[in-house]
Amino acid sequence: MVGRIYHVGLTVSDLERSIAFYR
Repeated sequence: MVGRIYHVGLTVSDLERSIAFYR
């Protein structure tokens, strides 16, 4: 469960980074 949450956190962080990059 913790690993899954950690993976989701990384995904969200990556999405935010991608959005900032496209902007």
